[in-house]
Amino acid sequence: MKKLIVLVILIFLFGCNSVDKEKVFDEYNNAYNSFNSIQSFNVSMDSKYNISRKLNKDSKDVLEIIKHSVLGDLSKEGNNYSSYYLSSLDNIKTWYIDKVVYMDNGGFKISYKDNLQNYFNQTKLYYSIIPIELLKEDIKEIKKSSIIDGFSYEFVLKKSGSLKLVKSSVFNNIGYDYELFKIEDINSSYIVDIVNGNIERINIIGNLSGEFINEYMCIDFSSDIKYRNINSTIINIPDGLEEFSVSDASTSIYSIKNLEDYKHYLLKVGYSKIDDYTYSIKLNDNAKYIYDFENKIYSYVYNNSTYVYDWNKDYGYNNTYEINDDNEYINLCVYDFKSDSVLEGQCNNSQIFYLKVNKNSFMYDINNSNIIDYSVFDK
Repeated sequence: MKKLIVLVILIFLFGCNSVDKEKVFDEYNNAYNSFNSIQSFNVSMDSKYNISRKLNKDSKDVLEIIKHSVLGDLSKEGNNYSSYYLSSLDNIKTWYIDKVVYMDNGGFKISYKDNLQNYFNQTKLYYSIIPIELLKEDIKEIKKSSIIDGFSYEFVLKKSGSLKLVKSSVFNNIGYDYELFKIEDINSSYIVDIVNGNIERINIIGNLSGEFINEYMCIDFSSDIKYRNINSTIINIPDGLEEFSVSDASTSIYSIKNLEDYKHYLLKVGYSKIDDYTYSIKLNDNAKYIYDFENKIYSYVYNNSTYVYDWNKDYGYNNTYEINDDNEYINLCVYDFKSDSVLEGQCNNSQIFYLKVNKNSFMYDINNSNIIDYSVFDK
């Protein structure tokens, strides 16, 4: 009798957590397909990123550590959407109502006609919160635990699955181009709560490392995504949409033809307008990027240093203040990108690194904007 009791206890403790991988895979696929047919929902996201930057993989010196967080909220009702995206870079509210996008970027309000796919592409939050499609070969291991009214499944992902995950859930939020980032190592877990056939919560945990243009980066990431009011969400349309300035169709990010179009593009991707010539985006409390169209320069301000890119001359500038026994003096650093050499003064490796980072950021903006005529920057 005692042996029977012990057996029952063992079955209860361990047997109920055994995983039928085929069954779990089918259950997730059914929930994934069900999500794609949901008519309305509300979802919130809380994501955190810890980014370390080094000159190269073998360097022991970390040049910069960036702690980045994102809070998001998105609602869907039929083909209408609303979203709120808050991070150290952005404070953006959008509504997609009857094929018109209304955007409030830190108080600067614009509206423009667009299709739904373009709206998804421009709204960072959308692709960050939708479940990913998993194949059997994407999954290394499945763990199972009970929750109220359902089950929680942890999918430990292979590299193929991890790459799918970070392309949608990480790179949308950290400002780095997935196609330019050469990922060397990656690990992630995708934890999904399924209740009554619906996905109600997703937790994402992982880390990756690799080369991004001329630097080496290590990124730890986590996201907590919660779904609510499935098929019962109603979007609250704010009063005063008529007050949003109407942007001409030509200012779509897919048809930038002049400098004013490009400035509109900057607003759409999270920059704030300081004045007619100056646009800025904040990375964190210590760093920001600034366009100065009047002087044709792009600057990266990090702590107390400013790294400047002159797009007319293709030069980089950084002046540091030094103190010796006699007095304070300015150490001038001018870097010529055309010849990839120091043009004037003295530039150490750290200065050259940040000057290149700054130019890379400028080129990233340019390339992503799909600008038609580069000569608009000469005017």
